[in-house]
Amino acid sequence: MVGIFPIFIFGAQNVVSGIWDIAAFTMYVSIFCRLAQKSSHAAKLFNAVQRAQVSWKRIEPYMGTIEEPGAAAAQAATGLAVSHLTFGWPGAEPLFEDVSFTVAPGEIVGVTGAVACGKTTLGRAILGEIPAEGSVVPSGPGIFSALGHDSELLDASIRDNIALGEEADIGEALALACLEDDVEGFPDRADTLVGEAGERLSGGQRQRLGLARTLYHVRPAVVLDDPFSALDARTEQEAFAHLAAWTKEHGAAVVLISHRLSFFPELDQIVCLHDRKASVGTHTELMESCPAYRELFLLQGKEGSQCAE
Repeated sequence: MVGIFPIFIFGAQNVVSGIWDIAAFTMYVSIFCRLAQKSSHAAKLFNAVQRAQVSWKRIEPYMGTIEEPGAAAAQAATGLAVSHLTFGWPGAEPLFEDVSFTVAPGEIVGVTGAVACGKTTLGRAILGEIPAEGSVVPSGPGIFSALGHDSELLDASIRDNIALGEEADIGEALALACLEDDVEGFPDRADTLVGEAGERLSGGQRQRLGLARTLYHVRPAVVLDDPFSALDARTEQEAFAHLAAWTKEHGAAVVLISHRLSFFPELDQIVCLHDRKASVGTHTELMESCPAYRELFLLQGKEGSQCAE
Protein backbone atom coordinates (compact mmCIF):
# COMPACT_ATOMS: atom_id res chain seq x y z
CA MET A 1 0.00 0.00 0.00
CA VAL A 2 3.04 2.32 0.23
CA GLY A 3 2.82 2.50 -3.56
CA ILE A 4 -0.36 4.56 -3.26
CA PHE A 5 1.69 7.68 -2.52
CA PRO A 6 3.62 7.86 -5.84
CA ILE A 7 0.40 6.91 -7.62
CA PHE A 8 -1.33 9.97 -6.17
CA ILE A 9 1.64 12.20 -6.98
CA PHE A 10 2.15 11.12 -10.59
CA GLY A 11 -1.56 10.53 -11.15
CA ALA A 12 -2.34 14.08 -10.09
CA GLN A 13 0.26 15.33 -12.55
CA ASN A 14 -1.36 13.31 -15.34
CA VAL A 15 -4.78 14.72 -14.48
CA VAL A 16 -3.46 18.28 -14.43
CA SER A 17 -1.68 17.78 -17.76
CA GLY A 18 -4.80 16.30 -19.33
CA ILE A 19 -3.40 12.78 -19.93
CA TRP A 20 -6.02 11.32 -17.54
CA ASP A 21 -9.41 12.51 -16.45
CA ILE A 22 -10.73 12.14 -12.90
CA ALA A 23 -12.71 8.99 -13.77
CA ALA A 24 -9.67 7.17 -15.18
CA PHE A 25 -7.54 8.17 -12.19
CA THR A 26 -10.21 6.98 -9.71
CA MET A 27 -10.58 3.68 -11.53
CA TYR A 28 -6.79 3.13 -11.51
CA VAL A 29 -6.55 3.78 -7.76
CA SER A 30 -9.50 1.44 -7.07
CA ILE A 31 -7.96 -1.42 -9.08
CA PHE A 32 -4.58 -0.90 -7.43
CA CYS A 33 -6.10 -1.08 -3.95
CA ARG A 34 -7.91 -4.31 -4.79
CA LEU A 35 -4.72 -5.89 -6.14
CA ALA A 36 -2.80 -4.78 -3.06
CA GLN A 37 -5.43 -6.36 -0.82
CA LYS A 38 -5.19 -9.65 -2.71
CA SER A 39 -1.40 -9.55 -2.42
CA SER A 40 -1.67 -9.16 1.36
CA HIS A 41 -3.86 -12.27 1.44
CA ALA A 42 -1.12 -14.17 -0.39
CA ALA A 43 1.39 -13.04 2.24
CA LYS A 44 -0.90 -14.30 5.01
CA LEU A 45 -1.12 -17.63 3.21
CA PHE A 46 2.67 -17.96 3.13
CA ASN A 47 2.81 -17.18 6.86
CA ALA A 48 0.13 -19.80 7.56
CA VAL A 49 2.09 -22.41 5.59
CA GLN A 50 5.23 -21.64 7.59
CA ARG A 51 3.33 -21.94 10.89
CA ALA A 52 1.87 -25.25 9.72
CA GLN A 53 5.34 -26.57 8.89
CA VAL A 54 6.61 -25.66 12.36
CA SER A 55 3.56 -27.25 14.00
CA TRP A 56 4.00 -30.41 11.96
CA LYS A 57 7.61 -30.76 13.10
CA ARG A 58 6.39 -30.55 16.71
CA ILE A 59 3.61 -33.14 16.41
CA GLU A 60 5.17 -35.55 13.90
CA PRO A 61 6.99 -37.64 16.57
CA TYR A 62 3.66 -38.32 18.27
CA MET A 63 1.85 -39.42 15.13
CA GLY A 64 3.54 -42.82 15.19
CA THR A 65 1.52 -43.79 18.27
CA ILE A 66 -1.66 -43.92 16.15
CA GLU A 67 -1.88 -47.02 14.01
CA GLU A 68 -4.93 -46.10 11.97
CA PRO A 69 -7.70 -43.50 11.72
CA GLY A 70 -10.09 -43.91 14.62
CA ALA A 71 -7.45 -45.37 16.94
CA ALA A 72 -7.64 -42.23 19.09
CA ALA A 73 -11.38 -42.71 19.50
CA ALA A 74 -10.81 -46.31 20.55
CA GLN A 75 -8.49 -45.08 23.31
CA ALA A 76 -10.84 -42.30 24.43
CA ALA A 77 -11.22 -43.42 28.05
CA THR A 78 -7.88 -42.05 29.17
CA GLY A 79 -8.57 -39.07 31.43
CA LEU A 80 -6.19 -36.20 32.05
CA ALA A 81 -3.91 -35.16 34.93
CA VAL A 82 -2.64 -31.58 35.25
CA SER A 83 0.07 -31.29 37.91
CA HIS A 84 1.74 -28.15 39.35
CA LEU A 85 1.31 -26.16 36.15
CA THR A 86 3.04 -22.76 36.35
CA PHE A 87 3.48 -20.10 33.69
CA GLY A 88 4.68 -16.52 33.45
CA TRP A 89 5.82 -14.33 30.59
CA PRO A 90 9.56 -13.49 30.61
CA GLY A 91 10.36 -10.66 33.00
CA ALA A 92 6.91 -10.73 34.62
CA GLU A 93 5.36 -12.38 37.65
CA PRO A 94 3.78 -15.82 37.08
CA LEU A 95 0.32 -15.60 35.59
CA PHE A 96 -0.65 -18.69 37.56
CA GLU A 97 1.25 -21.08 39.83
CA ASP A 98 0.94 -24.67 40.97
CA VAL A 99 -2.33 -25.44 39.18
CA SER A 100 -3.29 -29.09 39.66
CA PHE A 101 -6.48 -30.99 38.82
CA THR A 102 -7.61 -34.19 37.14
CA VAL A 103 -10.28 -34.87 34.54
CA ALA A 104 -11.69 -38.39 34.57
CA PRO A 105 -13.09 -40.03 31.42
CA GLY A 106 -16.58 -38.71 30.76
CA GLU A 107 -16.11 -35.59 32.91
CA ILE A 108 -16.22 -31.88 32.09
CA VAL A 109 -14.02 -29.60 34.20
CA GLY A 110 -14.70 -25.87 33.91
CA VAL A 111 -12.04 -23.17 34.10
CA THR A 112 -13.08 -19.62 34.97
CA GLY A 113 -11.88 -16.48 36.67
CA ALA A 114 -11.76 -12.72 36.30
CA VAL A 115 -10.67 -10.98 33.10
CA ALA A 116 -6.94 -11.45 32.33
CA CYS A 117 -6.48 -14.07 35.04
CA GLY A 118 -4.93 -16.54 32.58
CA LYS A 119 -7.83 -18.79 31.52
CA THR A 120 -6.88 -18.95 27.85
CA THR A 121 -3.19 -19.17 28.72
CA LEU A 122 -3.90 -22.15 30.97
CA GLY A 123 -5.66 -23.83 28.07
CA ARG A 124 -2.66 -23.20 25.82
CA ALA A 125 -0.34 -24.58 28.49
CA ILE A 126 -2.43 -27.75 28.73
CA LEU A 127 -2.19 -28.14 24.95
CA GLY A 128 1.58 -27.63 25.03
CA GLU A 129 1.49 -24.46 22.95
CA ILE A 130 3.57 -22.51 25.48
CA PRO A 131 6.51 -23.73 27.63
CA ALA A 132 4.94 -23.99 31.09
CA GLU A 133 6.43 -25.68 34.13
CA GLY A 134 4.70 -28.76 35.53
CA SER A 135 3.12 -31.63 33.64
CA VAL A 136 0.01 -32.50 31.65
CA VAL A 137 -0.38 -36.24 31.29
CA PRO A 138 -3.19 -38.28 29.73
CA SER A 139 -3.66 -41.51 31.68
CA GLY A 140 -3.32 -43.44 28.42
CA PRO A 141 -2.32 -42.93 24.78
CA GLY A 142 -4.27 -40.22 22.99
CA ILE A 143 -4.40 -36.90 21.18
CA PHE A 144 -5.86 -33.57 22.23
CA SER A 145 -8.57 -31.75 20.34
CA ALA A 146 -8.95 -28.00 20.81
CA LEU A 147 -11.34 -25.18 19.94
CA GLY A 148 -10.09 -21.63 20.45
CA HIS A 149 -11.82 -18.26 20.55
CA ASP A 150 -11.80 -17.95 16.77
CA SER A 151 -12.48 -21.08 14.74
CA GLU A 152 -10.03 -21.51 11.86
CA LEU A 153 -12.55 -22.06 9.08
CA LEU A 154 -11.70 -23.07 5.52
CA ASP A 155 -12.98 -21.22 2.47
CA ALA A 156 -15.01 -24.32 1.63
CA SER A 157 -18.38 -25.91 2.32
CA ILE A 158 -19.88 -26.59 5.73
CA ARG A 159 -19.40 -30.30 5.10
CA ASP A 160 -15.70 -29.92 4.30
CA ASN A 161 -15.14 -27.67 7.33
CA ILE A 162 -16.54 -30.37 9.61
CA ALA A 163 -15.39 -33.65 8.02
CA LEU A 164 -12.06 -32.31 6.68
CA GLY A 165 -12.15 -34.65 3.71
CA GLU A 166 -13.61 -37.70 5.43
CA GLU A 167 -16.58 -39.41 3.79
CA ALA A 168 -19.07 -39.67 6.65
CA ASP A 169 -22.40 -38.29 7.82
CA ILE A 170 -22.07 -34.92 9.55
CA GLY A 171 -25.70 -34.79 10.67
CA GLU A 172 -24.94 -35.82 14.25
CA ALA A 173 -22.21 -33.20 14.57
CA LEU A 174 -24.57 -30.49 13.29
CA ALA A 175 -27.21 -31.53 15.80
CA LEU A 176 -24.72 -31.60 18.68
CA ALA A 177 -23.64 -28.04 17.87
CA CYS A 178 -27.26 -26.82 17.44
CA LEU A 179 -26.46 -25.91 13.84
CA GLU A 180 -28.83 -28.36 12.13
CA ASP A 181 -31.75 -25.95 11.63
CA ASP A 182 -29.47 -23.18 10.35
CA VAL A 183 -27.92 -25.47 7.75
CA GLU A 184 -31.32 -26.65 6.57
CA GLY A 185 -32.18 -23.04 5.82
CA PHE A 186 -29.11 -22.47 3.64
CA PRO A 187 -29.56 -22.68 -0.16
CA ASP A 188 -27.15 -25.61 -0.58
CA ARG A 189 -27.52 -26.95 2.96
CA ALA A 190 -24.30 -28.70 4.06
CA ASP A 191 -22.67 -27.91 0.71
CA THR A 192 -23.04 -24.16 1.26
CA LEU A 193 -19.72 -22.31 0.98
CA VAL A 194 -18.85 -20.34 4.12
CA GLY A 195 -16.43 -17.89 2.48
CA GLU A 196 -13.00 -16.84 3.63
CA ALA A 197 -12.71 -17.34 7.42
CA GLY A 198 -16.46 -18.03 7.46
CA GLU A 199 -17.37 -14.49 6.40
CA ARG A 200 -20.77 -15.62 5.08
CA LEU A 201 -21.82 -16.89 8.52
CA SER A 202 -22.82 -15.02 11.65
CA GLY A 203 -20.55 -15.05 14.69
CA GLY A 204 -22.69 -17.66 16.44
CA GLN A 205 -22.80 -19.85 13.34
CA ARG A 206 -19.02 -19.71 12.96
CA GLN A 207 -18.61 -20.68 16.59
CA ARG A 208 -21.03 -23.59 16.34
CA LEU A 209 -19.41 -24.78 13.11
CA GLY A 210 -16.06 -24.97 14.92
CA LEU A 211 -17.73 -26.87 17.76
CA ALA A 212 -19.33 -29.29 15.30
CA ARG A 213 -15.93 -30.05 13.77
CA THR A 214 -14.40 -30.61 17.21
CA LEU A 215 -17.12 -33.05 18.26
CA TYR A 216 -17.10 -34.83 14.87
CA HIS A 217 -13.44 -35.82 15.31
CA VAL A 218 -13.53 -37.71 18.62
CA ARG A 219 -10.38 -37.37 20.72
CA PRO A 220 -9.58 -38.59 24.25
CA ALA A 221 -8.95 -35.08 25.65
CA VAL A 222 -10.66 -31.88 24.54
CA VAL A 223 -9.94 -28.24 25.42
CA LEU A 224 -12.73 -25.76 24.59
CA ASP A 225 -12.09 -22.05 25.02
CA ASP A 226 -15.37 -20.14 25.42
CA PRO A 227 -17.28 -22.24 22.86
CA PHE A 228 -20.64 -20.63 23.72
CA SER A 229 -19.67 -16.95 24.04
CA ALA A 230 -21.51 -15.90 20.85
CA LEU A 231 -24.70 -17.86 21.59
CA ASP A 232 -27.94 -16.75 23.21
CA ALA A 233 -28.85 -18.25 26.59
CA ARG A 234 -31.29 -20.86 25.26
CA THR A 235 -28.92 -22.13 22.55
CA GLU A 236 -26.06 -22.13 25.07
CA GLN A 237 -27.97 -24.41 27.44
CA GLU A 238 -28.97 -26.75 24.61
CA ALA A 239 -25.43 -26.92 23.23
CA PHE A 240 -24.02 -27.61 26.70
CA ALA A 241 -26.52 -30.43 27.27
CA HIS A 242 -25.42 -32.00 23.97
CA LEU A 243 -21.76 -31.59 24.94
CA ALA A 244 -22.34 -33.27 28.31
CA ALA A 245 -24.06 -36.24 26.66
CA TRP A 246 -21.31 -36.51 24.02
CA THR A 247 -18.62 -36.43 26.72
CA LYS A 248 -20.14 -39.33 28.65
CA GLU A 249 -20.87 -41.33 25.50
CA HIS A 250 -17.28 -41.18 24.26
CA GLY A 251 -15.54 -41.15 27.62
CA ALA A 252 -13.70 -37.96 26.73
CA ALA A 253 -11.93 -35.71 29.25
CA VAL A 254 -13.11 -32.15 28.56
CA VAL A 255 -11.61 -28.89 29.85
CA LEU A 256 -14.16 -26.13 29.27
CA ILE A 257 -12.88 -22.55 29.64
CA SER A 258 -15.59 -19.95 30.02
CA HIS A 259 -16.42 -16.61 31.59
CA ARG A 260 -20.15 -17.41 31.44
CA LEU A 261 -21.16 -19.47 34.43
CA SER A 262 -24.84 -20.32 33.93
CA PHE A 263 -24.09 -24.02 33.37
CA PHE A 264 -21.21 -24.31 35.87
CA PRO A 265 -23.39 -25.86 38.62
CA GLU A 266 -23.78 -28.86 36.28
CA LEU A 267 -20.03 -29.41 35.79
CA ASP A 268 -18.18 -32.27 37.45
CA GLN A 269 -15.46 -29.95 38.76
CA ILE A 270 -14.43 -26.30 38.53
CA VAL A 271 -11.03 -24.57 38.48
CA CYS A 272 -11.25 -20.91 39.48
CA LEU A 273 -8.11 -18.84 38.81
CA HIS A 274 -7.51 -15.93 41.17
CA ASP A 275 -4.48 -14.22 42.71
CA ARG A 276 -2.19 -16.39 40.51
CA LYS A 277 -3.55 -19.49 42.25
CA ALA A 278 -6.30 -21.99 41.52
CA SER A 279 -9.19 -23.14 43.69
CA VAL A 280 -10.53 -26.53 42.62
CA GLY A 281 -13.82 -28.15 43.62
CA THR A 282 -17.47 -28.58 42.74
CA HIS A 283 -19.79 -25.61 42.31
CA THR A 284 -21.20 -26.10 45.81
CA GLU A 285 -17.74 -26.37 47.36
CA LEU A 286 -16.39 -23.25 45.65
CA MET A 287 -19.49 -21.21 46.53
CA GLU A 288 -18.62 -21.90 50.16
CA SER A 289 -14.81 -21.77 50.08
CA CYS A 290 -13.79 -19.43 47.20
CA PRO A 291 -14.95 -15.79 47.48
CA ALA A 292 -13.65 -15.01 43.96
CA TYR A 293 -15.83 -17.69 42.38
CA ARG A 294 -18.85 -16.86 44.52
CA GLU A 295 -18.60 -13.18 43.54
CA LEU A 296 -18.37 -14.02 39.83
CA PHE A 297 -21.31 -16.41 39.94
CA LEU A 298 -23.60 -14.13 41.97
CA LEU A 299 -22.72 -11.11 39.82
CA GLN A 300 -23.64 -12.94 36.63
CA GLY A 301 -26.86 -14.18 38.19
CA LYS A 302 -27.79 -10.63 39.13
CA GLU A 303 -26.97 -9.33 35.63
CA GLY A 304 -29.00 -12.16 34.10
CA SER A 305 -32.06 -11.34 36.21
CA GLN A 306 -31.82 -7.66 35.29
CA CYS A 307 -31.69 -8.58 31.58
CA ALA A 308 -34.74 -10.80 32.03
CA GLU A 309 -36.64 -7.93 33.59
